Amino acid sequence: MIKLIAVDLDDTLLNKNKEISKENKIAVNKANNQNIKIVIASGRPYFRVLPILEELNLNNDNNYVISYNGAYISNGNNTKIIKRSVLNNQDINNIVDEITQHNLTFTVYVNDDIYTAGIPTFIKDKLVFKDIDFKPLTMEEIRKLDFANKIIIADEEEKIRKYVDVIKHNINGKYNVLKSATDFLEFLTIDSNKGIALKQLIEYLHLTKEEVMAIGDEENDMPMFEIASTKVAMANANNALKQKATFVTKDQEHSGVAYAIYNLILNDN
Repeated sequence: MIKLIAVDLDDTLLNKNKEISKENKIAVNKANNQNIKIVIASGRPYFRVLPILEELNLNNDNNYVISYNGAYISNGNNTKIIKRSVLNNQDINNIVDEITQHNLTFTVYVNDDIYTAGIPTFIKDKLVFKDIDFKPLTMEEIRKLDFANKIIIADEEEKIRKYVDVIKHNINGKYNVLKSATDFLEFLTIDSNKGIALKQLIEYLHLTKEEVMAIGDEENDMPMFEIASTKVAMANANNALKQKATFVTKDQEHSGVAYAIYNLILNDN
């Protein structure tokens, strides 16, 4: 019996317009009303997940959130922090050294602030960054930051594809490096990904893998599939995720999350 659903946001629960469909909202609420915990598992920082939690009435003590791609775990209203893992100053400099030698642009997340030494307009204008007030810092100022929750290369898809293998090789297991979108490559502490966080959370809640369902679409969701017994890939997911899935649902434009909940949990079409 499923007691917890871990669901990704962008291109999973949210459609291309970054909205929750009526069908997804109803299905999530039905599951939650049957005492199934809904865990938003996102690469976004908590403050960027909060509006979604409020819309779904999940900003409470009974539900939980995995943010920063697994570097941060809290309850729905962020009054109880279960995990907080950050990159220290040396980590920041190591990662910036690697990024700058490939002439890639990046952003640095520190709590509720997103810093940049300059990113392309086409990245800044993405819907995922709607209403974000990027804070400009010089490269020298970035290198002096005490800590960061994560660092993201945000650049052209072709450039990231060109350098991703080289970057992963050079980082050499010191950090978790993963794609959260075709034009985003993220750096986190080695003990941070959605799977590690999901495992920590279900242990905290005294649940088993058999009681967990994970829903996602991208490479950064794959670690959750290593933990959850029920693995749901969106129809718009990458092929690797689909091959690992126990169920492939509809795409993000056709309320795939609701379709999975009704067919695998609520038995209500």
